[in-house]
Amino acid sequence: MNTFGYAIVGVTHDSGNTWLGSHLLCGTAHLQGGVMDLSIQETQPQRLWAGVNVGAILAVNGAETEGRWECSPGDDYPALRGAAVVGFAELQGVLYAAPVKITGPSVGGAPETTTMPAIYRLRQGAAAWETLPAPSGASGATTMTVDQANRRLLIGTRTGLWAFIPPPLS
Repeated sequence: MNTFGYAIVGVTHDSGNTWLGSHLLCGTAHLQGGVMDLSIQETQPQRLWAGVNVGAILAVNGAETEGRWECSPGDDYPALRGAAVVGFAELQGVLYAAPVKITGPSVGGAPETTTMPAIYRLRQGAAAWETLPAPSGASGATTMTVDQANRRLLIGTRTGLWAFIPPPLS
């Protein structure tokens, strides 16, 4: 949902008959723009993650309650600012996020240039996101999922499908 430019996630308790708008907040500031992706964290199913087009990643504890959104752990993820988080995946208890940055002018409503600056991961209990290098040649992430059997992330981009095996946790 998008109301007056603010990002909102709709919450319903009666199979869609009525909806509550849950405004995405970081501190007291409303985030502007749309919601690009939603993902429930498998290892912590009470957490719903939202990727938004202004680069913030938000979490909610108790998604059934209007307005209980939080800023992502560690407000030191400047590389994510100005990027849309378009995909989440959880692999072996670690949450990953795929962003895309629009770096060129808009031509006919479509972005001219997109980049995929990095992949981000958040370990359970960590205070901040960790930056990992994006696959060489990958540009413009559009989605991400996990291949549990092969312990890798599958990232859809504007240049193809990439299989990414994250480096070991140190």
